[in-house]
Amino acid sequence: MQSVSPSAIQFVCHGYNDTPFIAFPYLLIYDVASGTKEEHNLPHPPGQAVEFGGWGIEKGQLVTLIELAQGGVRIQFGTAKETLPAYPGPIPYIPHTAAQWSSERGALTLRFRGTEPVPAVVEEVATLAGGCLRSASLNCDGNDALLSLYLDQPREYYITHTYGDPCTMTVHFAQ
Repeated sequence: MQSVSPSAIQFVCHGYNDTPFIAFPYLLIYDVASGTKEEHNLPHPPGQAVEFGGWGIEKGQLVTLIELAQGGVRIQFGTAKETLPAYPGPIPYIPHTAAQWSSERGALTLRFRGTEPVPAVVEEVATLAGGCLRSASLNCDGNDALLSLYLDQPREYYITHTYGDPCTMTVHFAQ
């Protein structure tokens, strides 16, 4: 719980609706008088690590696209063809993700567990720059993909995501 007043209760949430999926931290405000609730993005300080996303997938997800989008970076995920027989269809959610700021490197690094980049995306990421993003790199570390976003300075950020095929994640940077 973040705060309580006679009119509203504010919660910092990590779950997504009634599913076991872990979401990037967001603010849920319950209006006591009306019984309604609102969800708001909650910018995260760069110095604190955060983990979220789908659990239990050891491999089989792909990074299929990374591009600049509305003051942030949009990442699209897909499912490797060899993984499809193990599931009833494409994996509809983002991979388990750990986000960590490195002051030494001046980068926000996202580790996507059980995920590999499509080779063409690795080449495209090397040219990614704009806004507060100086450059980016995408590498493999075992069964994980590591996306490093090099920024002009540490910035608060929040991450939104969609479900389905393809699913996307967008890293939004506070100005």
